[in-house]
Parts: sequence; structure tokens; C-alpha cells
Amino acid sequence: AERGGPFDGLGVRGGHESDTLGLLHRAVDEVELTDKPLTVTYALPTGRDADRELAIERFGQQIAEAAAGLPLEAAFVTPTFDLLGDERGIITRDRDLKDSGRMLFETPSPSV
Repeated sequence: AERGGPFDGLGVRGGHESDTLGLLHRAVDEVELTDKPLTVTYALPTGRDADRELAIERFGQQIAEAAAGLPLEAAFVTPTFDLLGDERGIITRDRDLKDSGRMLFETPSPSV
């Protein structure tokens, strides 16, 4: 990873829930964070919401494990809301939480 000058933290975006933990460790190995926060954003897969539930559960497990040993400050999913022509969000355009969104918020948080 290359960066130009000082920075306040490192953000990582991943596209597969099973790669999250490895991706975070590689990022930390390549960039000296020294007391700087790490954030991760998971790009949700296309398909049925029921399929995203399992993906979000795996993502939650990966970030819980990462938070135990890395300076992980925050984790996000994108898109959060359904967009016209893109129903991958965890919240509908009518602001209803989908089952995949419930899975995200019900995934146990790590105690760090």
C-alpha cells in the first residue's frame, strides 16, 4: 500500500466476507498504523436477501476476530439502503430493516 504523507487512519474495502480477516491483517502488515484506527467496509453481494444473511454473519465473525488483535474502530456495509435498480441494501427504500440488516446488528460484538 502506498500513501502520500501523514494520515489519520486506514480504511479498507472488501468484496468477499470470507476474505475480511486476511485483508485486514495484510493492510496492517503493509502500513504502519501506530495508534491509528482501522475501518472496514464490506460491499454486499447481489442476489437474494436471504443469501446476504449468511454473508453478513460471516463478515461479522471475521470482524469480531479482527477486533481482538487489530486496531479496528468501525465496520460498515455498502450499500446501506436499497437504491433504484439495486436491492442489495440492508434497509429498504421505505426504511424497513431487512433480515440481512437484523443479522448485522445481531452478530455478537467482540469484547475488546
